[in-house]
Amino acid sequence: MNKYLNIVKVISRDKIGRIVRKVYRNSKERKKLKNNNFTILSQNCIGSIMYHDLGVKFFSPTINMLFEPKDFLKFLSNVKYYIYKEIEFMETDKKYPVGKIDDIKIDFVHYKSKEEVLEKWNKRRERINWNKLYVIACDDNMSEDDVKKFDHLSGFQKKILFTNNKKHLIKNAIYIDNLFDKADARLLNFCDFSGRRYYQKVFDYVKWINK
Repeated sequence: MNKYLNIVKVISRDKIGRIVRKVYRNSKERKKLKNNNFTILSQNCIGSIMYHDLGVKFFSPTINMLFEPKDFLKFLSNVKYYIYKEIEFMETDKKYPVGKIDDIKIDFVHYKSKEEVLEKWNKRRERINWNKLYVIACDDNMSEDDVKKFDHLSGFQKKILFTNNKKHLIKNAIYIDNLFDKADARLLNFCDFSGRRYYQKVFDYVKWINK
């Protein structure tokens, strides 16, 4: 019963939060933004959401897609190789395209066709600002070894790992509690009725981008 009530509260908060963000919070955060040509390489949709909320052009090809943690780590370990290698599509029973770049798989969860994937990927990879590379990941399904590998990645101006596991508190991790199933997806929803997303409870993302 308590779990059901919690779900109802979350749904109500998300509906109101979405409205408040659209009419108020987006404008407030956009006025604070001083940096407009940054590239966020994101394991999931969190980077896309940040770009969207701030009204900034997508300077990254990793928009509206999902990497498995180990594949994302491979991608980050040799970004230019994977960015410029062609995507090969796989036959699956999923309702969206799934592709491979060499030995990594990508779920293009918010795309309708292979043609759309290629058009957006090719256009956005040419916009990458290699001098302002920011990395965002979540530790869902990450092993402790994966977390250590993330911690040792180099070549990026900034990187963040969101975690709700205190065993994963590496230097670049941000701990956020009170999340339940699919914590990476929950981060994008709203923590209160003011339009703040869950990650904003512990993370001033506009300040992080501006610095």
